[in-house]
Amino acid sequence: MRLLLVHNRYRQRGGEDRAFDLERQALLDAGVTVESFLRDNDGDLPDAPGLASALGAIWSPAAFRALGATMDRFRPEVIHAHNLFPLISPSLYDAARARGVPVVQTLHNFRLGCVNGLFFHQGQTCTRCLHRSLPWPGVVRGCYRESRAASGAVATLIGVHRLLGTWRRKVTLFRVLSHASRERFITLGLPPERLVVCPNLTPPPPPPRPLLPPGGAPRNGVLFVGRLSPEKGVELLLDLWRAGGAGLPPLTLLGDGPLSGLADHAPPGATFVGRVAPEAVAEAMERAAFLVIPSLCWENFPMVAAEAMARGLPMLASRGGALEEMIDHGATGLLLPPGDRAAWAAAIGWAAEHPQELAAMGRRAQQTAQQRFSEARVRDQLLGWFEEAMRRERERAGRRGISGAGTA
Repeated sequence: MRLLLVHNRYRQRGGEDRAFDLERQALLDAGVTVESFLRDNDGDLPDAPGLASALGAIWSPAAFRALGATMDRFRPEVIHAHNLFPLISPSLYDAARARGVPVVQTLHNFRLGCVNGLFFHQGQTCTRCLHRSLPWPGVVRGCYRESRAASGAVATLIGVHRLLGTWRRKVTLFRVLSHASRERFITLGLPPERLVVCPNLTPPPPPPRPLLPPGGAPRNGVLFVGRLSPEKGVELLLDLWRAGGAGLPPLTLLGDGPLSGLADHAPPGATFVGRVAPEAVAEAMERAAFLVIPSLCWENFPMVAAEAMARGLPMLASRGGALEEMIDHGATGLLLPPGDRAAWAAAIGWAAEHPQELAAMGRRAQQTAQQRFSEARVRDQLLGWFEEAMRRERERAGRRGISGAGTA
């Protein structure tokens, strides 16, 4: 199989970039012939985008030409697209369609229907744009980078391609990461028959250090890994540690983002480490007693959750989105109401006082990860969907050929 991977990297590397890198390596290891078409910038439009940059995000002539040249040279049998915003744009689909190459598009976020891609505004889930062909409330509110100009550019992208039927006509298959996300994309108008569920994969981890090693010190402390931004619930954690004081276990926060300045006023027991390499994240997961994911937004498929499970690390996480599919409440972790300080304080206190129960959750979480998110399992699922996309493109080409023959 000759596979072209397409991705616009983010300046601040996150879960999407991590998922792309892991899948690329897994496919290479499986003997797939892979070519990568990458663009690398800050992943965003500027606060006050000029006409050229806004139009380029809607449909990029430069990307269309570069992609066409890459396809003509490499001759892929199938294309797997990840993030296209803003430098690549949906021009990819036209370049592929002109050459009869099927496209599988992974949907890592909700930007097909939401200006900021999160369905999140002012500290809570927001669905004002969910049923609208043009997400104008997101423009009025300046949901993208708190800028009406930038939000208008993104809303135009969404509206233009809905009007043109780009998503319905030019993408062979959409790969979504959870069943919960699939239902949301159906609400956004994507064809259900083209939406396939396939989670992100996690690489095989080394054997985890036991939560209660015989004769040794147990794993200790609470770990947060992710972007320091309002939708991730970081401020909730700091409020809890500020109120709990010495009564709570130590909290370590890995990551950076717009709320990095909170490190200057960290409460006792909370330590900000900043952005670290994946290897350092893995080491922190080996030391911690449990992971917290207090997200206030719908999570599509947090890579940190899958990697924690693969390492036998139990979690306390917010209800909603993919997390409810990943975590079996009471068995592999605990699911809590987003933003509910009392519930989170009680759960953290319980977890700190019940290491035996945590250890059992961690073991079951690892078993779940091996069954559902292992490299081999997800890789084989992807290869199956790539084959299905190729089959559908052959059928489409055949129908066009019959139609053309009949009208010649």
